[in-house]
Amino acid sequence: MLSALILTIVALNAVTALPIKPHPELPQETCVSLKPGGDAHNNGIEDPSDFFNQYNLKLDKDQINSQDTVKFSISGKDGNTFRGFIVQVRAEGSNAPIGEFVVDPADPDVATMDCGDEQKNTALIKFPLLPHPYRDLSTVSMTWNPKGHKGKVNFVATVMKTGQVFWVARKSKDLTVN
Repeated sequence: MLSALILTIVALNAVTALPIKPHPELPQETCVSLKPGGDAHNNGIEDPSDFFNQYNLKLDKDQINSQDTVKFSISGKDGNTFRGFIVQVRAEGSNAPIGEFVVDPADPDVATMDCGDEQKNTALIKFPLLPHPYRDLSTVSMTWNPKGHKGKVNFVATVMKTGQVFWVARKSKDLTVN
């Protein structure tokens, strides 16, 4: 009986210590469309005009030098929460992600993904390896490095309130990178 209890405790410790990673089934076309299920996932999109009534996309600076970093956050207004997100930084008139997100590996909510030839240019919700109930987030923050890019850019975010309710490619205010 004692050995069964010890085995159960060891197994539970192994499960809870599993690493967390970006969603393994995120289609590559998400890199352009920013739709959670790729281009084929069209249902569930909320009225775009309603997004900014429920959520904030916030930068801690309006202007940075090309060697500096900026902090970006997504937060719910009036108790609104969300269960997922995908974020890229794009130059005006482009769908290509630029720069790099700098994420602490210990951050429980944010991971990075490589889109195109660049690394860590997309930030997204971190998922455990095992199926789990989604947890509601009220805010997430991440740091972005332009890696020498200059010009006007926007943080472009898809925010998922639930698996069926989400807003695609909502833009932050402009950030000028000198």
